[in-house]
Amino acid sequence: MHKLVLATLALGFTPLLHGQAAEVYGTFTEVHGNNVPGNGTACPPEGVCTPTNPNGSVNGLGPGGGLTLNFVHNSGFTFGVDFRGSKHVAGNGADTGLLGLKLGVQVPLLHLRPYIQGSGGYLGTYEAPSGSSTKTVNHYYAAEILGGVDYPILPRIDIRVLEVGVGHALNTNASATRPTFVTASTGVAFRF
Repeated sequence: MHKLVLATLALGFTPLLHGQAAEVYGTFTEVHGNNVPGNGTACPPEGVCTPTNPNGSVNGLGPGGGLTLNFVHNSGFTFGVDFRGSKHVAGNGADTGLLGLKLGVQVPLLHLRPYIQGSGGYLGTYEAPSGSSTKTVNHYYAAEILGGVDYPILPRIDIRVLEVGVGHALNTNASATRPTFVTASTGVAFRF
């Protein structure tokens, strides 16, 4: 009986030993948002937003990171759920918190791991005009399509060469301002 239990546990944890079942990553993320309300206007997650500067933009660098849990993981591809977020560190920028599905493939001869994912969640924009002591904060529901390439440098460590995402803020009111945003990241991924 004990041998059966041990064998079942060993088979269950075998994918974890091959470095495909889970991935934790840290990134340095640039977020650029367009059509962001500004000049002291704050928009709620739902409802009408009448910004005084509807065509503003925000740019911000900051740390990011996430966790991917793969449901399918074999030698050729992975498929799973991804939890991710980023945080702005200066006066201008954006925070994100997204949940999505991620599909990755492994290109054996090139030693690359390209992937694509679709995510939805939260976008917060922060604008502090130069010379102003006030910061405009806006909160949105958001959707983003991302793609990137990881390059393995050690058996369980990849360099996230580049990840690019394009997203759009969502809102339940058709007349509300909806920013678009672009993200670019680089970092390190640890596979378990």
